Amino acid sequence: MGYQIYKARKTWSLDSIRTSSEVSNFFWGGFSYHYKISEKEAGAKPNRFLITAQTESSSNVEFFNKNINKFKALALAFQKNDNLIFLNQISLQRVDNLYRENDKYWNYIIPEKSPFPISTQINIEKKIKFSKEQEQILKQMEEINIYSIIKTNYGIFFLKDGFTDNSYGYYFSSSKKMEQDNHLFEIMDFVNINDEFYYYIAN
Repeated sequence: MGYQIYKARKTWSLDSIRTSSEVSNFFWGGFSYHYKISEKEAGAKPNRFLITAQTESSSNVEFFNKNINKFKALALAFQKNDNLIFLNQISLQRVDNLYRENDKYWNYIIPEKSPFPISTQINIEKKIKFSKEQEQILKQMEEINIYSIIKTNYGIFFLKDGFTDNSYGYYFSSSKKMEQDNHLFEIMDFVNINDEFYYYIAN
C-alpha cells in the first residue's frame, strides 16, 4: 500500500460534515479527562502554544540564520527525495507510512474508504526498514531541532513544534512565495527570512 497524505478539506465526522482542521478539536474532551483538567483549561492550551510561537519568533529566526546552511542542505536533500513526510522524535520516527518505534518497524492497517491515514490496528513490518538516505535526513533534522518535515506541491514545511493542528517553524519555497492555501497549515502569521525561507505560525 503506497503512502497517501490526507488531502480532503472536509470529511464526515460526528454526524455532520466538518473541515479537516476542525476534527482535531474533538480531542480536547479526551485530553481533559486523561489529564484531569477542565475542558476550559484543555481548550486554552492551543492559544498558549500560539502565544509561545509568537513570543519566540525572533529567537527562532535568529536560530535559523545561525544554521542557514544546514537548513538549505536539508531542503535540498528532501527535494531530491521521493518521500512526502518525515517525523523524528526521541522514540518514534516516521517516513511516509512506515514507523520505527523502539527499533521495531510498523505501519497502520487502514480500513477501506477510511477518511484518515491512521487506524487502531497496526502491522509489524519485518522486511522493510529506513534507507541510508532516509536515515541521513532524520539525522539532519535532529541537528537543527526539527521534529517533522512535510513536502507539499509548492514547498516544504519544517515543523519546530506542534500541538494538534497548530504548529510553527519554517517554510521553504523555491518560488519565493509563502503557501497560504494548505488546509493542514492554516497560516495565521509569517515572516520572510530571506528569498526562499519563511518563519510561520499555523493555527
